[in-house]
Amino acid sequence: MKHNICAFPYFIIVFLLSLTLLNSCSILFQRDTDRDGISDKSDACPETAGSKNYQGCPDSDGDGVADKDDACPDAAGMPEFQGCPDSDGDGVSDSNDGCPDAAGPKKNNGCPDSDGDGVLDKDDRCPDVKGTEANNGCPETTEAMIIKHKGAFPSEPPVASDVQKIPNAHFKNIKTLQDIDTQLAKALHKNKYTRLSYFTFKDGFAVVTQMEQIDKNAKPVIDKYRWIEQVQYDVSFSLSRYLELLFNAQDGHYRCFVFVVSKNPITFSNDGNPTKIEMVDLPKNGATEIDPKIAAIKTTSQYKVTALVYEFIKPENAKVASFVFPSANQGKHLSPIINKLNEK
Repeated sequence: MKHNICAFPYFIIVFLLSLTLLNSCSILFQRDTDRDGISDKSDACPETAGSKNYQGCPDSDGDGVADKDDACPDAAGMPEFQGCPDSDGDGVSDSNDGCPDAAGPKKNNGCPDSDGDGVLDKDDRCPDVKGTEANNGCPETTEAMIIKHKGAFPSEPPVASDVQKIPNAHFKNIKTLQDIDTQLAKALHKNKYTRLSYFTFKDGFAVVTQMEQIDKNAKPVIDKYRWIEQVQYDVSFSLSRYLELLFNAQDGHYRCFVFVVSKNPITFSNDGNPTKIEMVDLPKNGATEIDPKIAAIKTTSQYKVTALVYEFIKPENAKVASFVFPSANQGKHLSPIINKLNEK
């Protein structure tokens, strides 16, 4: 029997080729569920297509942090903040920043405290002036402050002949109470109200105009008789004092305005008969301008400007003037002033 010794190597060669082919097919047919070119075995995110740079995981916002490790996958951020942004650059990520658009220290959760009084600017009614937490970041109204500002208008003023609110829309680019005062005073001056007395009022201020004579339609009398002697509050703001000033005045109608700027609603005294208003506890002589600490208070939509109109009449041949309640010209007194507010 003869053997072909040359056939043996061919079997070995065929066997080795088969092993190579099977291995190649195994590699070729490895599972890649998300079809991102990375086999499931090597893919850290096998069901979501990604990049080889992130072991097959996506980076939706392109910030270099894979979505699976990104606390803010839809907003580009920084690795040190787990992929979250820090818009104001204060070292506190937006996701943990109480004030993401205003830089502040970490101890304040990223919020600033400009005056360093311990009340964050976002909660501080006087962010540029040191105050107390109890007073919302504003200075306490001490006796010295009241003297400087020449007193406070009564928290419950006398019942008025007419009450008119000035819509906020008439005041432009308002940021502080000073801005309101500037625009209001400008409109008053244009209408010849040049003698203004300032008082504090709760969380704002009040402005009192001088007494003037008006006609029966609530329009100022444009002649030398328009203005009554400027009121000097020898004791206090008092309607009784106004009545005394009118004793020697000519017959006719008279009024004064009180403009109250406050975010608190106005409540009037409980006196049931407004013609018998007693003296109001108000220190003498209002200030000639708004107190700087009051002026610095930031405004909010809650702040309103309300005009209280106190109207009087002295009938013909009468020696005594009387308080008018209510005014026969409801809603008409403010028109000239509002018109000047709207002027550029």
